[in-house]
Amino acid sequence: MKEQYGISELPMDVWIDADGLPRKLFYEISAKVQGQNVKSSMTMNLSDYGVDVNVQAPPSSQVTDLASIK
Repeated sequence: MKEQYGISELPMDVWIDADGLPRKLFYEISAKVQGQNVKSSMTMNLSDYGVDVNVQAPPSSQVTDLASIK
């Protein structure tokens, strides 16, 4: 992100529950992309700690390296 958009820090707010587990993450950044000022934010809610999951990575044809997007 630093080389692509000039962002060297990613300040983030993190909400921690009584068990010390992160429950919510939030960040907001401003960057210049293709000559345009762009503001982006993300909120991530985390839950269901300890639940068994079965995750399989998607095929490479369904993913994109964000660094390759210009």
